[in-house]
Amino acid sequence: MSEQPHDRDETQDVQVETWGEALPSQNTAPALPQLSIPTNTWQRPLPFERSDYAESVSPSDKSTHSMSMFSRMTAKSSATGSSDGLGDQRKSWLTRKLSRRSARPISAESILRDQLLSPKSRKRIKMPGPLSATEMYLQSHHNTPPPKTIVAAQRGDVAEMTSLIRRRANMEQAHPGTGRTPLAVAAHCGHEGVVELLLTEGSNSRTRDKSQLGPLHLAAANGHCEIIDILLDREADINVAGHDGKTPLRIACDHGQMNAIRTLVRRQAMVDARDKQKRTSLHAVSDSGDEDVVGLLLQSGANKDAKDFQMRSPLHCACSVGRIDVVKMLLDAKADIEAQDDTKMTPLGIAAQSGLKRVAEILLQHKASASVKSQGGMTPLHWASYQGHDEVVELLLKRKKVDIDARNDNNRTALHLAARSRSFGVIEKLLCAGANIEAEGSGNYRPLHYACVDAEYSEVSLLLSFGANPNAKTLTGETPLHLAAKAGSDATVQGLIDRGASVDSQDLLGTRPLVIACSNGNLKIVQQLLDNDAKLNVSLGPGLTSDAPVCKAAAGGFVPVIQELIHRGASPRQVDSGGWIPLRHAAFMGHVSAVGCLLGKGARAMELGPLDNFSFSTAASEDQIARVRELLNNAVRSEQFEYQHVTYLASSATPANADGPVELQSASRSQMEQGRSTFVENHRALINESLAEARYQTRTPLSNPDLQPQYLGRHPLMPAAMDPDRAINYTLNESSSSNRIVPRTLPTEHNSPLHRFQPPLQQEYLSLGSLPQESLPQELPTPPSQGYGDGDVSELP
Repeated sequence: MSEQPHDRDETQDVQVETWGEALPSQNTAPALPQLSIPTNTWQRPLPFERSDYAESVSPSDKSTHSMSMFSRMTAKSSATGSSDGLGDQRKSWLTRKLSRRSARPISAESILRDQLLSPKSRKRIKMPGPLSATEMYLQSHHNTPPPKTIVAAQRGDVAEMTSLIRRRANMEQAHPGTGRTPLAVAAHCGHEGVVELLLTEGSNSRTRDKSQLGPLHLAAANGHCEIIDILLDREADINVAGHDGKTPLRIACDHGQMNAIRTLVRRQAMVDARDKQKRTSLHAVSDSGDEDVVGLLLQSGANKDAKDFQMRSPLHCACSVGRIDVVKMLLDAKADIEAQDDTKMTPLGIAAQSGLKRVAEILLQHKASASVKSQGGMTPLHWASYQGHDEVVELLLKRKKVDIDARNDNNRTALHLAARSRSFGVIEKLLCAGANIEAEGSGNYRPLHYACVDAEYSEVSLLLSFGANPNAKTLTGETPLHLAAKAGSDATVQGLIDRGASVDSQDLLGTRPLVIACSNGNLKIVQQLLDNDAKLNVSLGPGLTSDAPVCKAAAGGFVPVIQELIHRGASPRQVDSGGWIPLRHAAFMGHVSAVGCLLGKGARAMELGPLDNFSFSTAASEDQIARVRELLNNAVRSEQFEYQHVTYLASSATPANADGPVELQSASRSQMEQGRSTFVENHRALINESLAEARYQTRTPLSNPDLQPQYLGRHPLMPAAMDPDRAINYTLNESSSSNRIVPRTLPTEHNSPLHRFQPPLQQEYLSLGSLPQESLPQELPTPPSQGYGDGDVSELP
């Protein structure tokens, strides 16, 4: 948007008067010399934006929205216009109407013209508010021009105002936009003659505008000392409270009007009058840093130790914002240097908390105590350490009476707080100054524990280099390695291990760093711990099960961690303290990939029990539940087939005390069980090979070169019906040179049981090849008493 000129376009047909500076009249003082202000110091609002006089700034952030709105409105007008030019007329009318609702922002020129401002205020004020202008812009209200009395008061035209009075014009008629009467407008603009005339004619000097400001407030804000005297001579209330309870003196202080302050103080204004927040004028100027006004108020008897609603003194206010000159003036005036606010914070505590080294140095030079504790038992050293202000910490440590190991209400020292806030420089300065590196804080946490919580290795390394104990335990038995594993910092974990941290240390619940890393799925830390001889399983106590890290990884669905643990020797059928196996954890949470991985690594789906009654977590989606059920059902069918195949092999084997093979149909119950147990014990590898040959007879591929060799698993096959009369009997052919198990009779007919195997529904977890030895159960389930072959798959275990 291009820059707009200051003055309105004279060619615009707008019923709004052009308000620049107050027009000269026969009774007005000569205008001040005009300063050369660049034309780009302000920007006129767009004609379709309503200007808020209370803010007096150009709402540039609304320009894009307003432009789009105006474009839509003018486009609609053009689209609906006819050939007789009505569209152009509507557009022109719309532009004029919207432009009447805009107001010119007050530029910095008006405030810089006032030579009565203090030098500090002229530097501080860059964009004045509505009270800082020596003239005021009267915008139209609902397309209605302002009253003629308001216009005359704005211009300072005594003759016109006299004429209006003779014509019995209403002198109390307020401007619709601001609610200001002609007397308030004249006082705001500094027209003494008009003010005198209106007061002589009986105008009320106690009226308020919409901001609850009276003529005296407006005159004080702009430094019109003569008008202040005129109003006070006509019995105006010098301590009248305006907006937020501010008196004329307070408003003059806010705007740095030195002469107005002197005038009001001379006329017995209350120097310590308080606003709605119980703040005095000295509080306000201590915040703004106007030392000229501070000095004037102190000379006028202002209370240097007055407290606001937060019990903060002017010295607190000056220290909080780093007003060095004001701090010096207040200290020279003997302000209470140990004053405490409602949080028991002293000025030194505020300076330390804010990191204001120069202010803290001045306070310490004036003998401020560095041992006073604020709320929570925090000393200035605690605050500086917690906020990471190393320069202030260094300054405080030079004080001989500073207790470097002082504790707050949570039993923490400055070193604890510095480690918690990850401040390397503060930690280094405290350690070099002799801070206790093994100090136990809340929960027996030491500085090294706090440093490991946020996983910043630089601070951890610094503490370790100063001799921190890497195996120190908290009240719950956690070591720094536990906390680093929780934070997930592999650099911190490795640094602690290099310094001698125990990789198998257990907390009070028996949790090890490896279990924490597995629960979080952090493969890098799992590998680091295993590379440093962390145990895969550790008993939780006498007669109890192990901590089972693989179960934690399965519960989280972290497949890479599961694979790493099993590759390192963990059992996929490990039972945790709750009696759950990894497969149950993964299935319960609906982790499809983890279920497939575990089944491929030798987990047994039959150990989950009846799948119809298997429950899932509420966190698992319907799609996850369906896919997990499909995988488990396929695995159960495959395991049932393998169980029956091994049973047939074992029942046809020759027991040690038998003369020859025992046929399945004629074998007794005890002979079958004995033969199966003996066979499984002695011929695990041969059973795997026999299963592979049985699968080959089903014309199902046995290998896939694309699969990695570590992903071992079983092909999920299940006979549609198992007929014992037509089952294939196997025997051990001891005369074979390869000592292989071979089928006695191989099926050739198409409808043999081996040709009625159902294809797998899912092959996500398939790896092909021989069945791993560890996947076979140590004790095979007991077959049903009625035997096999009834055709009911649900009867199989």
